[in-house]
Amino acid sequence: MRRKRGEDEIIPLEITERRLAGESAVKVWREHRGMTQEKLAKTSGISRPTIAAIEAGHKRAGIATLKKLAAALDVDPDHLDATF
Repeated sequence: MRRKRGEDEIIPLEITERRLAGESAVKVWREHRGMTQEKLAKTSGISRPTIAAIEAGHKRAGIATLKKLAAALDVDPDHLDATF
C-alpha cells in the first residue's frame, strides 16, 4: 500500500526494536514491506548483490542509492540512514 505524498507513516515498534538491536535499516524495511532482495533490486534498479552487501554491513550506500531504495520501499530516505 502506497502512502499519499506528504503523508507520514508511523514507524512500527518492531522496526524500532530491530534497528536499536543493530539490524540493517534496508533489511528491516524490506522485510516489513514483504519484499525479497530480488524484488527490491528490480523495483529500485540496485543490484541484488549490492543490496545484500548493504544489508550485511559490508558496503555503505551512497545518497543516490539510498534515494532509490527509499523510493522502492516507500519510506523517507532518512529512515535508511546508517545512523539511527
